[in-house]
Amino acid sequence: MMSNKSVKRREGLKPANDSSTSGKEKDTFMALPALATYPSLGPGPSAVPKTGRKYVGAHISAAGGIHNVFNNARAINAKSFAMFMRSQRQWIAKPFTDDHVVRYKEQSKSFASHLILPHGSYLMNVGSSKPDLLQKSRDLLVEELGRCHQLGIPHFNFHPGSCVGGSSRADCCRTIAESINIAHSKVPDVIVVLENMCKQGNTIGGDFHELRLIIELVDDRTRVGVCLDTCHAHNAGYDLSTEDGFNSMISDFEKIIGFQFLRGLHINDSKNEAGAHVDRHECIGKGHIGIEGMKRIMNCDLFNDLPLVLETPYTDDAGYAKEILMLEGLINSNNCEVKPTAVKGKRGRKKKEVQKVKEENLMEVNVPKGKRKRSSIDETKELRQKKSESCENNAKNPVKQEPVEVSEAKSTAQRGKKRKFTKAN
Repeated sequence: MMSNKSVKRREGLKPANDSSTSGKEKDTFMALPALATYPSLGPGPSAVPKTGRKYVGAHISAAGGIHNVFNNARAINAKSFAMFMRSQRQWIAKPFTDDHVVRYKEQSKSFASHLILPHGSYLMNVGSSKPDLLQKSRDLLVEELGRCHQLGIPHFNFHPGSCVGGSSRADCCRTIAESINIAHSKVPDVIVVLENMCKQGNTIGGDFHELRLIIELVDDRTRVGVCLDTCHAHNAGYDLSTEDGFNSMISDFEKIIGFQFLRGLHINDSKNEAGAHVDRHECIGKGHIGIEGMKRIMNCDLFNDLPLVLETPYTDDAGYAKEILMLEGLINSNNCEVKPTAVKGKRGRKKKEVQKVKEENLMEVNVPKGKRKRSSIDETKELRQKKSESCENNAKNPVKQEPVEVSEAKSTAQRGKKRKFTKAN
């Protein structure tokens, strides 16, 4: 195996403190590499079917059986989705039942398999320097890939890992690649999909160079890809609320990794400003990426034909359904500016009420025709129009009134007098 320094020279990875006199080299990657260009990593995984469309979905619950994900996806009008293949809080989980596997495969016939992107357990750290944790993580990775292969799912997405226990970042990347090679040797076909991270602490993958190094060290590069998380990229330093920040991310990804390796996106807004290095997702349009940033993402052709999966902090399906509709409404949209509706009433209107109006308008932005809810203004206009048409018809065709009999009129008048008399008393 080549030395750390040779790998760094070949990858354009350079210690941030070459001149350090501490006696121990801190193996960290520079934000801007020394190399201006990089050799191609190869063709990558096989190309997905081309339709030129965006497939927006969300992370779906598999509670009650893995086969339930399809009904749950249809309930929110998801065109793609992610799910956990097992409990992500436990090292040991029950295998799929034969019945659930049969029912899953039957329902999966109506859904393109490349638009399903399962997410791995958060317990895994296949780059750990601790032997016990590393072995448990590798066993879990093999198990999860086996579940994907059992169901006919071609992709499996997971967080690369973190360098704990004193290991260098380069060594951690090599351990991750070795773990992938072991898993590939035990489970055929399934493509592992590495997720970019936000440069928080010791996590690996916040810098595209780390992902490149892992991919380069994987023996079969046709079975490794990348999932791009917008919140993670924003917190890693790409300001996706601006056009320059978005273009910088696109340029760096193409130059350092290559879009032939992109297999999906996690669409999330961010609670933090760019470069915060904190992984905190926010609902679409309510964070620091914003609607304008989301519009650029949704109109980028490089993201066509891939699963675009929401991981926003909604706790119910209605929230995801609303966000899917909103993101689809941003495609080919000329205007995604959000303006609060003018509010009539006292000047002292509470801030909370104004904020509620803004949020309601946000969720209505650029909704496709036929999907938008009718407002009270629309209903008022319709009633006025019907009343006007009714008056015109009456003028053209006056209705003949029948004469009222004297006895009936007299009786009516007497009842009126009686009511007035009673009220007066």
